[in-house]
Amino acid sequence: MVPKVVLLMAGTNDINYQEDLSNAPARLDALIDEIFSYTPSATVLVSDIPLIVDSTLEPLVQTYNAGVLE
Repeated sequence: MVPKVVLLMAGTNDINYQEDLSNAPARLDALIDEIFSYTPSATVLVSDIPLIVDSTLEPLVQTYNAGVLE
């Protein structure tokens, strides 16, 4: 069965581990492209990252979320 809707929340581990953050939006785009390659008619809903408990990471979350919205 092919999904009609995909809810995607990705990037939390990138923030937590501060892993290649400058390329995180590009990796997210690639993931979305891959999802569409398997399910071209699906609606893909991309969530931003919710509040992280570690307040020192919050600026990184805001930057990532801004990249998601682009």
